[in-house]
Amino acid sequence: MKKPSPLRLYAEDAEGVEIISSISQDGVAKVSDLSFEKKLHRFSIEMNRFNWELPNSKKPYFRTRSLLAVYGVLNVRARNLPQQSSDAVISLLAIVFKGEEEQPNGVVNLQFANNVEIELEVECVDLSLIDSDTSWPTLKKPKHKIAAKKAKT
Repeated sequence: MKKPSPLRLYAEDAEGVEIISSISQDGVAKVSDLSFEKKLHRFSIEMNRFNWELPNSKKPYFRTRSLLAVYGVLNVRARNLPQQSSDAVISLLAIVFKGEEEQPNGVVNLQFANNVEIELEVECVDLSLIDSDTSWPTLKKPKHKIAAKKAKT
């Protein structure tokens, strides 16, 4: 069983954010793993990332300890974040950049399960995802239920 090679990804535009979002989907973290360093304008999450980039038709799957960092952060807003418990676990579903065309600034929106959301007002798109050398096998692969919409006739 071969361990995954660590990834080092950087995003400077909305397309890059989409790539990091897809690789980070289903990353899990404790609330205590979230950090906003106001003086450095940096928001980061240490998470256990599911290795979607590996061929995963056979078990075991892998998770890797990773750091997602967003730079140039001016303001942070959170919704439904379970702040009363630093051990509460949150699961990342998507990262979305919203901004005006031809403008570097905007909002990086981190969307988690259970309607948890963190909005980062940023000067420009500047994200990184850095894997550590720490990976481990897991038998569980994340699954998502997709609600089917009834077609109107």
